[in-house]
Amino acid sequence: MKVTELDERVIQDIGHAFGYYDYGQEHGLINAFPSRDAAAAFICGYVRMALRGGILYATSERGEGYLAYKRPGERLSLRAMLPLAKGLLGSMTPKALFRFAKIMAKGEPGLDKRFDREKRPCLFVGQQGRTTLSARSKSARHPQRGRRAGAYFSL
Repeated sequence: MKVTELDERVIQDIGHAFGYYDYGQEHGLINAFPSRDAAAAFICGYVRMALRGGILYATSERGEGYLAYKRPGERLSLRAMLPLAKGLLGSMTPKALFRFAKIMAKGEPGLDKRFDREKRPCLFVGQQGRTTLSARSKSARHPQRGRRAGAYFSL
């Protein structure tokens, strides 16, 4: 179900779910941020970008999860991309941004780059998890509130 508007509280919940998820021994994008708050701010920008770009979908009417996906060849406008840039730039100091850029540059090219080189169309699907804190949470201090993941699919 396509999402055309979203309450700011929900956007903040999604950012918090990603930023404060207990990743255990996993390493990834979260480690490139200087703090959990910075990661959450970036993800909030990502959600705003997906919403403004018209690529945000809910998994149900209750909004337990959200998907962001672009079709092959679909481009987002600069206006849609601004919230993502604002989320990134607003969440870090210049020194932290430089560190982030270095970490991202060291990573291997993603599947999107490989598919582009091979001239294979692909579909990107980003998942934004959002659940509410309930009495059934494992821990009141560190509840598992959701998770963000993304995948590329060859067409």
